[in-house]
Amino acid sequence: MQAAVKKTNYPLAISFWLVGFFFLFAGGWNVYDSVLAGEPLVGCLVALFFMVLFAAVAIVYGNFLFKEALAGPVGPEKSSIFQRVHPARVIGLLAYGLIPILFIYLSADSRSYNRRREAALQQIRPAVLQYLADHGKVPRELQVLVPGYLEEIPESSLFDPEADSDRRVEYLPMRKTARFHYRLVRLPGFETDWYYDIVTEKQWQNK
Repeated sequence: MQAAVKKTNYPLAISFWLVGFFFLFAGGWNVYDSVLAGEPLVGCLVALFFMVLFAAVAIVYGNFLFKEALAGPVGPEKSSIFQRVHPARVIGLLAYGLIPILFIYLSADSRSYNRRREAALQQIRPAVLQYLADHGKVPRELQVLVPGYLEEIPESSLFDPEADSDRRVEYLPMRKTARFHYRLVRLPGFETDWYYDIVTEKQWQNK
């Protein structure tokens, strides 16, 4: 019976190792992606700190299970603190790691949205400028640019009036220029209103 129990420690050990390395990868990748996006690192470093802690718990406990499986029966006099901890309790502790994982997911989603919006504006800008040069004014709505100046509106879902206000870009035409109003999402729950002038390329925060 003891041997059977120890054999089950092998897959358990591997599972804990995988969870630990996943935590490390998620935390490290989040910091790396934030650096590439030029985003603040404070939140990412806090998430990385907790990811390292959870990873250490998972990997160390995985090492214990693996070594225990390799060893023969151990008497009470040689028992360690790890032997008094059931794997279910460690799994329960690691479940709290879902909180920083959720933060990492939401942060990555915010950065993805910011990249999509920026790329769409840079594709739309030349078309608006060409329309302005041809007609002496900017189009009253973006759809006017299709198909003469654009095959389609890039990331059209971002310009949908029915889209969520946190993920919607408003096109504000004026006679000689146009502005885009959007919310810059840097961290989940921390959005700021910004304007982008399509002619001058100036950006400013709406305070």
